[in-house]
Amino acid sequence: NPAGDFAARLRRDGPEYVDQEKGGRRAVVLCGPGNNGGDGFVVARLLAELGWAVEVFLFGDAAKLPPDARMNFERWVQIGEVRPLRMADIDLWDADLAVDALFGTGLTRPLEGEALLAANALATRAWGDDPVVAVDAPSGMCMDSGRPLVPPEGDGVAAAGLTVSFHALKLGHVLAAGPERCGRVVVADIGLDRREGLIRLEAAQGVKRGTRENPGIFASLFASEGLHIDTF
Repeated sequence: NPAGDFAARLRRDGPEYVDQEKGGRRAVVLCGPGNNGGDGFVVARLLAELGWAVEVFLFGDAAKLPPDARMNFERWVQIGEVRPLRMADIDLWDADLAVDALFGTGLTRPLEGEALLAANALATRAWGDDPVVAVDAPSGMCMDSGRPLVPPEGDGVAAAGLTVSFHALKLGHVLAAGPERCGRVVVADIGLDRREGLIRLEAAQGVKRGTRENPGIFASLFASEGLHIDTF
């Protein structure tokens, strides 16, 4: 389960985000209308199982969620409430952790409405060093280029201190504004071959495929960050 592995990586690579010794921990999970939101419901459930008080907010209509996301929504509502995403009703600043599960790698246009307001609030929180974890990508990023999908008013892109990506790093994690917006990036292993992602990254930058003797610029970069990706 990708989101289950997300929680496992969060405990392993970001223990400061789920430290239970302080007690009375509160998380706010912002879920979007697609499978990224579905992962958010799983993360909410797993945090609740760790003893956290969790508030979940949904941007969109639960009845229109994709099947997998809808299933995870139904599992969450057995133990907790889902409220509509209205930033005027959400106190992000009183939370110990904010989880951005609004939009992931499939986003192709700027955010609007409450999602835009949420992204701005997440960015403000992250820039202030208050814990924000993004599922796959900070909402509002183009993960093919690493550039923010900026609306006309010039804002509306989230940021995170820790981003947990599924399968492999995406271009947007390492290009342009990606490193600044994503913070520390860890890859959750969900049993797929990461070499596909590495090949795509290198091809996009015109880098020759790596070998075991010459692993390639991106493989070397990832290894320097503790992300070891096997190459042919």
